[in-house]
Amino acid sequence: MDFESERFGCRLMTDDDEQQFIALYQDPKVMRKVGQPFTHKQASKAFCQTLKLNNSDELKQRFWAVINKQTHLCVGFVMLKWHLAPCKGTEIGIMLERRANGGNAGLEIVKSLVTFAENNLRIKTLVADVNPSHHAAIKILLKTGFRQISEHQNLTCFERIS
Repeated sequence: MDFESERFGCRLMTDDDEQQFIALYQDPKVMRKVGQPFTHKQASKAFCQTLKLNNSDELKQRFWAVINKQTHLCVGFVMLKWHLAPCKGTEIGIMLERRANGGNAGLEIVKSLVTFAENNLRIKTLVADVNPSHHAAIKILLKTGFRQISEHQNLTCFERIS
């Protein structure tokens, strides 16, 4: 259930990713367009819950660690969450550490996630909820074929139907 792009490999998250996961969710700059940074306790609890869902036979949510092929380091995470978004469809998400931003890394990773979701998991409708001030995320979604469909609770909802 792994996938890749030219510069990045994406493998299901494992116990080994705990430190990176917690660091990302505690980083105020990474979280600035997502929500309040987590405390260490909150991030640790979220990691355990996420890992449990990853290891479940039921497809509710999957998190992949994004690995830079050149450095072999984890630079972030992408996820799919089935039918939990306010918009109907499977929600996508991406969170990259600061040094991985730029150079179209986010666009490259989201394109590979969309391709994987549609071709390998047969997902027809993908959605994403984004802070309307998160211009980089909106740009990535538009470039990967999403369209804005609504706004709710200070979030803009995007949808892609294959």
